[in-house]
Amino acid sequence: MKILLGISFTFISCIGIAQEVETVYSDLTGKTWMAKNLGAESIATSITDDSSFGDLYQWGRRKDGHQLRNSAITTLLSNSTNPNHSLFILGSSNWMVNQIDDLWQESNDINNPCPEGFRLPTEQEFEAERYTWTSNNAEGAFNSPLKLSIGGARSRMSGEIGNVGT
Repeated sequence: MKILLGISFTFISCIGIAQEVETVYSDLTGKTWMAKNLGAESIATSITDDSSFGDLYQWGRRKDGHQLRNSAITTLLSNSTNPNHSLFILGSSNWMVNQIDDLWQESNDINNPCPEGFRLPTEQEFEAERYTWTSNNAEGAFNSPLKLSIGGARSRMSGEIGNVGT
């Protein structure tokens, strides 16, 4: 399995076994990851390479257009796991009326945003990867096999993108 990272925050890559997606192998953890963030144009060439930032997902939500960095917003929470629109949903804690936290647990889950054969990493898998970095900061993330950049996060309160480059 390959792993996906960066959901409505700085990075989003996947872990898995898909054949048609460019991947990178981490020798120290034995995991194969997508070589770039979901929605990114390219693999990062620097920490602040905006072509590597990719999409910003709301946790547990499928790829429906809301993840685009310039998607429109709404304050209407969804009553289902599929809002049937591409708007980024503003809210105090979740995009759904009744929060469901396990929509991204497996590669075959209904809202898995990863390409076929990929899934989000577990917290333990990502932490194991992070522990291999030379430093526990943006420089360590970029210098890792994952080449993570610092593309920011989208505010659930305003829809604005912040923390880009920090």
